[in-house]
Amino acid sequence: MLVTFSLLCHNHQRFIREAVRSALAQDYEPLEILISDDHSTDATLDIIQEEIGSYTGPHSIRLIKHGRDVGWENWSRAAGAARGEFVVGAHGDDISCPQRTRCLVETWRATGASLLSSNAEIIGAESRPVRVLNPKSEDQWVSAAEIAKLGFHPCMHGATLAWHPELFRSFQPLDGLRLGAAYDHVLPFRGALLKGSHYVAQPLVRWRVHGMNLGNQQSDRTRGALVQMETECAYDLGARLCMLDDLDDRIKRDDGTSKLEHLRETLIAEILTLARSFTFRRNELIAMGSRPTWISKAEMEGRVDYSKGYYGFGLGPMSATLRRMLAKIAKRFGMMS
Repeated sequence: MLVTFSLLCHNHQRFIREAVRSALAQDYEPLEILISDDHSTDATLDIIQEEIGSYTGPHSIRLIKHGRDVGWENWSRAAGAARGEFVVGAHGDDISCPQRTRCLVETWRATGASLLSSNAEIIGAESRPVRVLNPKSEDQWVSAAEIAKLGFHPCMHGATLAWHPELFRSFQPLDGLRLGAAYDHVLPFRGALLKGSHYVAQPLVRWRVHGMNLGNQQSDRTRGALVQMETECAYDLGARLCMLDDLDDRIKRDDGTSKLEHLRETLIAEILTLARSFTFRRNELIAMGSRPTWISKAEMEGRVDYSKGYYGFGLGPMSATLRRMLAKIAKRFGMMS
């Protein structure tokens, strides 16, 4: 059975060599290595071509080069180009374990799930281990109701996803106008609506946390926690609306069921909660004297402090008193449970 290993990259010259080598080192056959480059402007493509040019192994290789920056849409474009009966997703700054594809295919055959994810080992920019992403987790199914409630499920991390092609074929296209980010919110929900989303507790990916993670580039983090959380709330709201579209498609096809209608009620309640939260946070920013605005990508990248990595707010060193004060503010305005 042909499987596609779909590697997405954009300006990953620092890490792409390890990512490509880990793709080529997969011990499953027959395997198609599909590399989709999102208009890289650095040496990423040169390194890719150097690596695949010297490869003499059994896997077939295809390279797609976009003529413009398509952003998160690279996910769906690569999915549409995949020829395999099963697709394993990967990113140009991460490293896949050699057995990753084989283990996921074995689990897919055993479960029949439409989407699979796995645990991961977090590594730093220099490839040094940091910790295991979900240290005490077990293999499990993740339901559509859980995802509708949480938005992002901790066992469904975007760096670890793999799927059956029907995950994209059975629903509306995920273009940049419908979803600006948060594919790892929507795809697991789709999988749960079809034949299920299943999590493998074994770490099969070395997920690299560094300053230029794609998720870090979605908002200007120099403005503090409230601004960042307001932006993330907007992305989450967009993802939930995509989930609602997908759910409505399934309800129409299934002529409606009490289970799906109940799920729809849950999802709408979460959308309303997010809409209120987004509005209140923005109003609070305005009351503090701030004004919502957009800045260019180049300007944002030029001033964001990524010193604290993927989860940092770019606030620099803080005293314990200041940290407690920020925590109280966050809790007061609903940013923390």
